[in-house]
Amino acid sequence: MLTARSVIIAIVAVAILSVASAVFSLLWGGQSNSTLGRDSYGTRTDGYRAIHDLLDALEFETVRTLIPTATENTHAASYVLWNPLDSLVQTEPAHFKVLSQWVRDGGRLVVAPSVESEDSDDSNCRRCSSAKCSTCVPIALLNELGLSEVSIEEIELGSGAAGNNQRGKRVSASDQDDADPEDIRETVRDVFRIKKRPSAVYSIECDGEWDYLSSQVNRVQLSSEQVWRVNYGEQEPLARITIAISEDASNTLAALFTLGKGQIVVISNPFMASNVNLSGADNSVLLAHLLTGRRSRVIFDEFYHGLTVRGNALWLLSKRPYAVITVSILAVVGLLIWRQAIFLGPSRQERPASRRSLNEYVEAMSRFILQGRESPKYVLHEVRDGVLWHFCKSLGLPPQQQNTDMILGLLSRRQPQKASQLQAALKYADVVLDNPRAPKDEILLATRKVSDCL
Repeated sequence: MLTARSVIIAIVAVAILSVASAVFSLLWGGQSNSTLGRDSYGTRTDGYRAIHDLLDALEFETVRTLIPTATENTHAASYVLWNPLDSLVQTEPAHFKVLSQWVRDGGRLVVAPSVESEDSDDSNCRRCSSAKCSTCVPIALLNELGLSEVSIEEIELGSGAAGNNQRGKRVSASDQDDADPEDIRETVRDVFRIKKRPSAVYSIECDGEWDYLSSQVNRVQLSSEQVWRVNYGEQEPLARITIAISEDASNTLAALFTLGKGQIVVISNPFMASNVNLSGADNSVLLAHLLTGRRSRVIFDEFYHGLTVRGNALWLLSKRPYAVITVSILAVVGLLIWRQAIFLGPSRQERPASRRSLNEYVEAMSRFILQGRESPKYVLHEVRDGVLWHFCKSLGLPPQQQNTDMILGLLSRRQPQKASQLQAALKYADVVLDNPRAPKDEILLATRKVSDCL
C-alpha cells in the first residue's frame, strides 16, 4: 500500500544506494587503470608504490601531501606531480598557479601529465558538467604551469598492437583443465579491469645538463603500444632525454625547462615509473635522478590523484547530477512532511480567573444568610463577634478573647468615647439577641449601632 511512510522509506533507500554506489565507483580508476585507488601508492600493475620503496631504499625522504601547498621551506625539495587525474585538473586548476609561482621563486617541479583519457560514458563537460557546452576551454596542465609552448604528443608507431590479440580471451568452465595459466591470468585481469601493457626496451640518449647520465643509463622500458613525446616548439630545454624509435630526432622522453629561478622537469610517459616497468632496463636509475634532481627530499602530490575526494560523499554534491538528485529528494521529503504535519493556529488568549470582588461576596453571602428564619439574629451575632475581634487585634489581645469587660477596660484607657459607644451598642445588641420575638427593625438597628463602632 502506497503511504507517505513507505514513500519516504523508498526515497531514503534509493538515496543511500545511490551514494554508496557512487562512492564505490570512486574507488576505481577507470578501465585503463589497474589500481582500486588511483594514487601514487598503488601496489598493482600501473601503481607507483615501487618508486616510493626505491627512494626509501636510497635514503631519500619522501612525503605524500593531500593539499598542494608549496612554501619557501620546500625549495630544497623536489615536488612531483605524477599522472594527475584529468577530471581534477579541469575542475581544480587554481593550485597550478601557486605551483608556478613557487617554481619561479626557486622551486623544482617534476610533471608527468596524464596521457590517457579517463574512460567514462559521461559526455558532459568536465568543467561545468553541462551536457552541451561550447564555452568552456579545456585546461592545459603545462600551460597553467607557465610552459605555454610545451605539450605532450603521441608518437605514431608502425605496428605495436600485436599484444592485444590475446587480451579479452575468456576461459570457459569446460576448457579450464586445458587452459594455459597465462590465459587464466588474462581472464582475472579482465574481471578486475587490470590492463596489462605490452612493453618494449628503447635506447635513449641524454644531453645538456643531463649529459652526466649517459654513463649510467642507456635504455628504458616503455609500453610497446603507445609512446609519447615532449613537444616544446621554440622553447629550448636545458636538458633532454630522447628515445630511439625512428630517425626523427625530436622524440623527447623528458626535458628540463627553466621558469624564473626554478626548474620544471616534463616527462612524457608516466608509465615508465609504474610497478611493472620500474625494474625493467634502466628505469629505476633514470627516475631516481629525474625525481630527486640531487635533492634529498621528494614531495608527491596526492590531491590530483583524487585522494581527498575519493569516498567523500559530500564531494558528490559538487557534481550537478548528484546535487540535483539530493535537492529533489529533500524537496519531496519536505513536501511530504509538510503535508502530514499538524498546523497550529494562533495562540489562545488566557481567560482571566473568574473571582468576585469583596462587595460582591458580601452581598451574595447576605442574600444567602437572609433566607433563613434566624438569619437576622445570626448576622447581628457575627457582626458583634467581628467588632470584638477587631478591637482585640488593635489592643494587642488574643483574637479569641471574648471577655467584653477586659476589652472595654483597655479601650476606655485609650479612647473613652469609643469605649462608651461600644458598651452601649453591645448592651443593646445583647438585649435584642435575648429577645426571641425581636422584630427585624430592632435587629437591624442593633447591627448598625455595633458596626458604627468601627
